[in-house]
Amino acid sequence: MQSADYYRKQAVKAERLAFFLGDAQAKAELEKMAGDYRDIAIDLEDGAVEVRHPARMPQLKDGGQAEPDGPPGR
Repeated sequence: MQSADYYRKQAVKAERLAFFLGDAQAKAELEKMAGDYRDIAIDLEDGAVEVRHPARMPQLKDGGQAEPDGPPGR
């Protein structure tokens, strides 16, 4: 896993590239990517051990919300 600083630098790179693009769709994608990189950096700083794409999280495979933790039988 990379450091939070790595993801912040990637966010800056994506924003710089987006600034110079004329294609609005590509620009929007790069700006979203920059935001995602920033979110990962924040998660790592807050103690996240692993960062996974939502589609790879078993509890979210159906597109639903994760089940809250609680005692069995609820």
